Amino acid sequence: ARAFRHITTRPGRDGSVRIHADLAYSDAAPLLRAIMRTEAELLLDEAAQIGDDGPLDERAPEERRAEAFVLLAVRVRDARAA
Repeated sequence: ARAFRHITTRPGRDGSVRIHADLAYSDAAPLLRAIMRTEAELLLDEAAQIGDDGPLDERAPEERRAEAFVLLAVRVRDARAA
């Protein structure tokens, strides 16, 4: 069985790429857990910076989740290259 039932990409107006994917929940669950764990790492890094003189991260949860998805993809790429 194929995990992705459907996936599309299209360019966004601002130079970004929009990705839409349809997956069965049972197939999506491991991916969602991995994204959540990576997002938690980002949150812990942000929490460690509280009290420092630098500005607090003001990303929306959706922005942080998108960053976690990209970070996860980079880690998979790097692991495959090793």
